[in-house]
Amino acid sequence: MLANYHTHTVRCQHASGSEREYIESAIKNGFKILGFSDHVPQPYPDSYSSHIRMKMEEAENYTDTLVKLRDEYKNDIQIFIGYEVEYT
Repeated sequence: MLANYHTHTVRCQHASGSEREYIESAIKNGFKILGFSDHVPQPYPDSYSSHIRMKMEEAENYTDTLVKLRDEYKNDIQIFIGYEVEYT
């Protein structure tokens, strides 16, 4: 079974294309599972802007967008929604 559990969105600032484009490409290429895993947003001081993760205010849109697409494509592919989380 073809699966990808590590797909970022443009919110992470180092990916391109829309969520729909990723989903349709995965389906076209025979994938049965596609997992979205943008870097988890973190609160930073106003003077700092991360270049590898979404902003805190983008998290709700990330989830809402993917939940709608997961429902829309439920008969074609299984979609997981999560975050990539770094730790030290």
